[in-house]
Amino acid sequence: MISSHEIENELFSVEVGFFVKLHQREFNDVAANRALAAVRKIEFGKDHKENYRIIMLIWPISQLFDVAIGYGVSGNIEYYKKLFDEELFKIFGSLSALVE
Repeated sequence: MISSHEIENELFSVEVGFFVKLHQREFNDVAANRALAAVRKIEFGKDHKENYRIIMLIWPISQLFDVAIGYGVSGNIEYYKKLFDEELFKIFGSLSALVE
């Protein structure tokens, strides 16, 4: 399990955050793999505040890829967008188990 703070650091920190660099039109396969590994560690628990924080952090991922693609950022963006979208589909699908 990964905390929201770890997700925020891996995905959005100014120093190493994959999506901050992507926003700056810098694509890096190593950083993409690190960010994807962090997303794959996401599990929801009983702490609703933490769950909402995680959702808030990962909700815009697909749109961030779309923006980068629209700006013509080079690299394996389409490939990683597909991988992230598959993980997000699993993650958001798992949320229904929390309300049953």
